[in-house]
Formats: sequence, C-alpha cells, structure tokens
Amino acid sequence: MADLSPAILDRTLFHSTNSYFVPNVQTTGISCRTNLPPNTAFRGFGTPQAAFVMEAAIFKAASKLGVEPWIIQKKNLLREGDQFHYGMKVENSQARRCWEKIERIYRKEALYRDIRDFNLKNQSRKKGLATIPTCFGVSFDRAIFMNQGYALVHIYNDGSIGVSTGAVEMGQGRQHENPSGSGSHFLDFACPNQNRERRYHPHRQHLPHRFEF
Repeated sequence: MADLSPAILDRTLFHSTNSYFVPNVQTTGISCRTNLPPNTAFRGFGTPQAAFVMEAAIFKAASKLGVEPWIIQKKNLLREGDQFHYGMKVENSQARRCWEKIERIYRKEALYRDIRDFNLKNQSRKKGLATIPTCFGVSFDRAIFMNQGYALVHIYNDGSIGVSTGAVEMGQGRQHENPSGSGSHFLDFACPNQNRERRYHPHRQHLPHRFEF
C-alpha cells in the first residue's frame, strides 16, 4: 500500500489526548479514499493532527468559561500513574515538571498580563502567547522491524572514535545528536582523549545487517 493513512490514523488515535489525562474520552478514526494524493505522512506522523484537535477543544472550553487556556492545560496535565485512553499507565511523567519550569523561567503569568495590557492599548497591532505540551511516542506502530537501529562504531588507537549510521537528517539535529550520544557512551570509559572525534556522512553501506531496497 503506497498510502500510509491507516498507520497515520493509528498514531493519531493513540495520541488523541496529547499530554492530558482525559478519563471519559472515546476516539474513532476513519480512512477515506479520495481522488487526491495522500498528505498524511511526514515528520509528526499523525501526532500533530491529534494535538491540534485536543488543543482546539481546550481553547474552545477556555473561551466558553472565560479563562486563559493555560489554566485548563495545566490542570489536566498527565500525572504519574494516570492512564491513557488505550489502557497504558503513565510512567516517569515529566509534563508537570516541564510546565512549572517554563512558568518559572519565562515568568508566564507576568507575560500574559503584559500581553493583555498591550492588546487593550493597541487596536491595529496585537500579540499572543501559547504553550502547547507534546506527548510523542518514539516507536512505529505497525512496522515493528523499523523500531531497531544499527550503527558501526570504531574505536581507534589514538583515542578517537568513528560512528557510521544510516540516519537521515530532516530537521531532528542528527549532526549534533550522534556525536554527543556517541561521546557520552564511548569516550568516557574507552577513550582517554575526549577531544578527538571522526565524523562520517551517513550511508547504508557502513551498516551491519542493512536492508537493501
């Protein structure tokens, strides 16, 4: 199947409550055949669509209640031990810690007051502020074989390391993450000279058990 709509739909349903605990939710997804090319699969792979629906519902509720959206957002953030709508229990939840850290660092309430005062005084120019948490699963739902990765690591006599992967750079910061990750895992205990590093451009020929298409 060239179209990834069913897989995207799975992921959208799994992420339909985003970073919030909603005890009384039921989600339904339907894939429709159209005469248009698919536009579903890209970086978010269904998660942004689900987050948009959830955040839109929160913003509508906030407008109806006459409160700021962030009040409803914070009140319903996931806690340790909460359960997702598909039955998985939340473990090592960081949502509230991250939210409170943002409030502290950026003086969120003061920012909201400043923006509100600015908008009251200016008719032709307005400002806005939004904070949106993200709950993003890191695995593939259907293509289980894609949940594994390979890397070829060389540790040289001069204390440097070489790491070869087939990773594709499309905005996730691979050029930074690969060196920092390899450094923390290998250099600390294997290489006395932590200033040496060899970088290679990614290529599937360097990988063990690589897939050929």
